[in-house]
Amino acid sequence: MPAPTSNPSPAPAPVPAPSPNAPSPNATPTDELVTATLDQLDDTFRCRSCQHGITAGRFAIEVDGAHAHTFRNPVGWSFRLGCFAEAPGAAVSGTATYEHTWFPGYAWRFAHCGACGNHLGWWFVGGADAFAGLVLTRLM
Repeated sequence: MPAPTSNPSPAPAPVPAPSPNAPSPNATPTDELVTATLDQLDDTFRCRSCQHGITAGRFAIEVDGAHAHTFRNPVGWSFRLGCFAEAPGAAVSGTATYEHTWFPGYAWRFAHCGACGNHLGWWFVGGADAFAGLVLTRLM
């Protein structure tokens, strides 16, 4: 039997419960990016090319039951979009069209960085409703 010591070890610190928004242990990098998008409620999202402020986490919204959506365009490119009610740092260009829209009932136009012009996603307009669908990998 070991001799008692005069300095007993301190009790282990309690382990905090995981956050309900913590990514799953099996999360992919894209899943983690989406979780970070929703958790950064006061952080500014910036253009990855020039760091111009585009939107903020507080503008994140759900469209068709989710904030983030993955789509493939007619030429085969895949995009992971985050939906935002406002994106004051984005510029809009092009004529609104319903052709190949990813959100039925919404016409789309291009959304670009208001500073460098980098393509960031699309503005979707349906009646009085509008939102920005921004490519999450093009934001930081």
